[in-house]
Amino acid sequence: MPCVPPSITGFVALAVLTVSLPVCPAHSGALEPREIVRRADRQRGIDSPYRFRARIASRAAERGNDEEAVSSVVEVRANGFAQQVVFVLEPIPGDVMLVTPDTLWLRPRRLHRLTRIPPDLRLFGGASISDVTSVDVLGSYGATLRATADDTDEYVVDLEATAGGTRYPRAVYRIGRDDFRPLELDFLAASGRSLKSVRYEDFAPVLSRTIPTRLIVEDHVYHDTTTIVLSDFQPVASAEAAAYGPEYLLALPEGGR
Repeated sequence: MPCVPPSITGFVALAVLTVSLPVCPAHSGALEPREIVRRADRQRGIDSPYRFRARIASRAAERGNDEEAVSSVVEVRANGFAQQVVFVLEPIPGDVMLVTPDTLWLRPRRLHRLTRIPPDLRLFGGASISDVTSVDVLGSYGATLRATADDTDEYVVDLEATAGGTRYPRAVYRIGRDDFRPLELDFLAASGRSLKSVRYEDFAPVLSRTIPTRLIVEDHVYHDTTTIVLSDFQPVASAEAAAYGPEYLLALPEGGR
């Protein structure tokens, strides 16, 4: 099968439709930094409406410490980076959230109203809602390729926020050199202090892409680690995805689904 030229490697969504097309390896000198990021993001998610389940377990839960264990299950329905609807299934079902690039709306269970909350609020153990949904790298950051030795096996791309209000002003994106596979996003404060890292693992065929099905989130502020396992991927009708917004949440029946 021929590899895909840069002209048709498109922009994609979050953490995750027939066999995905291979991407041509290329020397860093032949590619712009944003093209390297674009190729990595093609393997970080899909560019059409879809849904999946995420099981979220804190480090305490993985070690079997019942007193500190935090484990949750959510269903995410996404139409790309613009909006994601998150249904809480476990431990207590009913809460529904709408995630947008700058706002997170919560519809609490049994209440027919919306509450605005910070997107970086730690709702699922050590993970925030933004960790479970998506990071719009190309839409939020300018990219600069860091100089590395020719024999290294990864690209290192420095990211700088291009608009005010971006949750993390800076980031570092590590990408496989041979296959453009996303390896890790390290989010930084403006000072350069590392705040949070997301590592991508267990790549598997999902719908028409090969994407990571396990995310390891390390919070360097709270010093904890959360594992997010993604499963049950299904396409979503375009008409439904186009309706994702505050009114969609308010129109949902009791229980949210």
